[in-house]
Amino acid sequence: GSSPTATIEGQVSESGARVWVVVHPRATNVCWVQPEASVYKNTWTATVHLGEQNDKDTFEIRAIANPATEMKTMLAESAVDV
Repeated sequence: GSSPTATIEGQVSESGARVWVVVHPRATNVCWVQPEASVYKNTWTATVHLGEQNDKDTFEIRAIANPATEMKTMLAESAVDV
């Protein structure tokens, strides 16, 4: 089946910023880089995929604006310091 998703949004100081969201399931040592967020004016919006989960799962979710290196949608082991 498809994984659960959540739509999140936030503010960015630069209206033309490129924003990526990274999901870190706290029970693991991996991070899931999500597709690039949509930015309109100073608000970014992203749909994040939370993978297979149970009611006890918790996640850290971070948004990164204008990263120094291009972020790719991938599963990365500790690719981002969470």
